[in-house]
Amino acid sequence: MQWFKALMNPPFGSVQIDDHIYFGTEVVIDGDNVFLDGVKQSQVVTQRTLKVAVIGDIAELHTVSGNVDTSGDVGSVHTVSGSVKCGDVGGDIKTVSGSVSAGNVNGNIDTLSGSVRRK
Repeated sequence: MQWFKALMNPPFGSVQIDDHIYFGTEVVIDGDNVFLDGVKQSQVVTQRTLKVAVIGDIAELHTVSGNVDTSGDVGSVHTVSGSVKCGDVGGDIKTVSGSVSAGNVNGNIDTLSGSVRRK
Protein backbone atom coordinates (compact mmCIF):
# COMPACT_ATOMS: atom_id res chain seq x y z
CA MET A 1 0.00 0.00 0.00
CA GLN A 2 1.38 3.39 -0.98
CA TRP A 3 1.19 5.59 2.09
CA PHE A 4 3.43 8.53 1.26
CA LYS A 5 4.16 10.35 -1.98
CA ALA A 6 5.88 13.68 -2.59
CA LEU A 7 6.22 15.15 -6.07
CA MET A 8 8.84 17.87 -5.82
CA ASN A 9 8.87 21.05 -7.88
CA PRO A 10 11.87 21.22 -10.26
CA PRO A 11 14.74 20.98 -10.11
CA PHE A 12 14.38 18.75 -7.02
CA GLY A 13 14.25 18.86 -3.26
CA SER A 14 15.23 16.60 -0.41
CA VAL A 15 13.14 14.30 1.72
CA GLN A 16 14.36 12.98 5.04
CA ILE A 17 12.79 9.70 6.11
CA ASP A 18 13.92 8.85 9.60
CA ASP A 19 17.75 9.15 9.34
CA HIS A 20 18.04 8.89 5.53
CA ILE A 21 18.03 11.88 3.15
CA TYR A 22 16.96 11.49 -0.49
CA PHE A 23 17.36 14.01 -3.33
CA GLY A 24 15.06 13.76 -6.32
CA THR A 25 11.76 14.75 -7.89
CA GLU A 26 9.53 11.94 -6.60
CA VAL A 27 9.72 10.06 -3.30
CA VAL A 28 7.26 7.25 -2.59
CA ILE A 29 6.89 4.92 0.39
CA ASP A 30 5.00 1.83 -0.73
CA GLY A 31 4.62 -0.81 1.95
CA ASP A 32 8.05 -1.08 3.58
CA ASN A 33 9.92 0.14 0.48
CA VAL A 34 11.22 3.58 -0.48
CA PHE A 35 11.31 4.57 -4.17
CA LEU A 36 13.26 7.57 -5.45
CA ASP A 37 12.32 8.66 -8.96
CA GLY A 38 10.92 5.16 -9.57
CA VAL A 39 14.00 3.28 -8.32
CA LYS A 40 13.70 1.07 -5.24
CA GLN A 41 16.13 2.12 -2.50
CA SER A 42 17.96 -0.17 -0.08
CA GLN A 43 16.29 1.40 2.99
CA VAL A 44 13.35 -0.51 4.39
CA VAL A 45 10.82 1.44 6.45
CA THR A 46 9.97 -0.53 9.57
CA GLN A 47 8.35 2.16 11.70
CA ARG A 48 4.74 3.10 11.17
CA THR A 49 5.22 6.23 13.28
CA LEU A 50 7.27 7.71 10.49
CA LYS A 51 8.57 11.26 10.50
CA VAL A 52 9.21 12.84 7.13
CA ALA A 53 10.89 16.23 6.58
CA VAL A 54 10.84 17.85 3.13
CA ILE A 55 13.21 20.64 2.08
CA GLY A 56 11.92 22.51 -0.95
CA ASP A 57 8.60 23.15 -2.65
CA ILE A 58 6.26 20.25 -3.35
CA ALA A 59 3.85 20.00 -6.27
CA GLU A 60 1.73 17.29 -4.56
CA LEU A 61 1.87 15.73 -1.11
CA HIS A 62 -0.10 12.55 -0.31
CA THR A 63 0.11 10.72 3.01
CA VAL A 64 -1.93 8.03 4.74
CA SER A 65 -0.24 8.26 8.13
CA GLY A 66 2.89 9.69 9.65
CA ASN A 67 3.86 13.30 10.22
CA VAL A 68 5.24 15.48 7.43
CA ASP A 69 7.04 18.80 7.95
CA THR A 70 7.99 20.89 4.93
CA SER A 71 10.06 24.03 4.69
CA GLY A 72 8.45 25.14 1.44
CA ASP A 73 5.14 25.64 -0.28
CA VAL A 74 2.85 22.86 -1.47
CA GLY A 75 0.67 22.66 -4.58
CA SER A 76 -1.91 20.39 -2.90
CA VAL A 77 -2.14 18.36 0.30
CA HIS A 78 -4.04 15.07 0.74
CA THR A 79 -3.80 13.26 4.08
CA VAL A 80 -5.83 10.61 5.90
CA SER A 81 -4.53 10.63 9.47
CA GLY A 82 -1.06 12.13 9.36
CA SER A 83 -0.33 15.71 10.32
CA VAL A 84 1.21 18.09 7.78
CA LYS A 85 3.02 21.37 8.44
CA CYS A 86 3.84 23.44 5.37
CA GLY A 87 4.08 26.91 3.86
CA ASP A 88 1.48 28.25 1.45
CA VAL A 89 -0.82 25.84 -0.39
CA GLY A 90 -1.54 26.80 -3.99
CA GLY A 91 -4.34 24.25 -4.45
CA ASP A 92 -6.64 22.18 -2.30
CA ILE A 93 -6.28 20.60 1.14
CA LYS A 94 -8.14 17.32 1.70
CA THR A 95 -7.96 15.47 5.01
CA VAL A 96 -10.05 12.84 6.79
CA SER A 97 -8.77 13.00 10.36
CA GLY A 98 -5.31 14.45 9.88
CA SER A 99 -4.38 17.99 10.81
CA VAL A 100 -2.85 20.52 8.45
CA SER A 101 -1.03 23.71 9.48
CA ALA A 102 -0.37 25.94 6.48
CA GLY A 103 0.15 29.51 5.39
CA ASN A 104 -2.21 30.93 2.77
CA VAL A 105 -4.53 28.42 1.08
CA ASN A 106 -5.61 29.33 -2.46
CA GLY A 107 -7.85 26.30 -3.05
CA ASN A 108 -10.64 24.52 -1.23
CA ILE A 109 -10.36 22.92 2.21
CA ASP A 110 -12.20 19.60 2.67
CA THR A 111 -12.09 17.73 6.00
CA LEU A 112 -14.28 15.27 7.92
CA SER A 113 -12.83 15.43 11.43
CA GLY A 114 -9.35 16.79 10.83
CA SER A 115 -8.27 20.32 11.56
CA VAL A 116 -6.79 22.94 9.27
CA ARG A 117 -4.95 25.90 10.74
CA ARG A 118 -3.50 28.85 8.89
CA LYS A 119 -0.24 30.20 10.25
